[in-house]
Amino acid sequence: MLGRPAYRKSERFVANEKIVVEYKGQEYEAVTVDLSENGVAFRMETPVYLPEQEAIHFTVISNHYKARLCGNIKYVKKDEAEGGWRYSALVEPEDEGSRRQYMQLIYDRVHSLPMEMNLWITAYDDMIRNIKKRLSKTFSDQRKLPRIPVNKEIAFSNGATCKVVNFNFNYFSVLNFDANGNEEEQFDYNTEKGIKLTLKRTGKYRQHSVEELLAVTNIDELIEKNQIDQILSDISNTDEGEK
Repeated sequence: MLGRPAYRKSERFVANEKIVVEYKGQEYEAVTVDLSENGVAFRMETPVYLPEQEAIHFTVISNHYKARLCGNIKYVKKDEAEGGWRYSALVEPEDEGSRRQYMQLIYDRVHSLPMEMNLWITAYDDMIRNIKKRLSKTFSDQRKLPRIPVNKEIAFSNGATCKVVNFNFNYFSVLNFDANGNEEEQFDYNTEKGIKLTLKRTGKYRQHSVEELLAVTNIDELIEKNQIDQILSDISNTDEGEK
């Protein structure tokens, strides 16, 4: 009798449509997972840098409709079931024409909501499931950038070394950092393609971990030079000893 708790302003509908993601002059093609009046979830084969605080532009395209949207990334997670990376964004149409097209994209389809009852489920089953659901804690995804596993030994230009466990474009999570006698706080690392990353020791560690966090201090410069995507390819390379 209490009804179902409502966590969203509008219902989500499963929709596999083409979506073009635009950020800082770069375009990435992806496929939508679901659509709602306020949000879009989409899947990408490889992770890309789409910061939460920046406006991202989207174009959703079907056989009959096309809508331009603008919004912000709310969370990112690895899609263990389908592969790739799943991004969710809060969006709104860029103009009235796109709003009309977007409403058609959402609702002009066979909806993905339940259409019939399972006759094998009794009222008692529903009651037990309802109680369990209400007693369980709701978990909200909080990660704004993809955390990409690396597990690679690297050497900096001044001789310092460490093992990179993973990175999320803004931070490197590392083990066994050896400053090689240097008292500097910043260290330069040149990737396989010669892209310079400037990393700064933050003195912080991942929660419940001994992994130290190194901040990428020249991230804006890398974006301006359109080098951010190449970093992913270079840092994921398994070759060791790059300087």
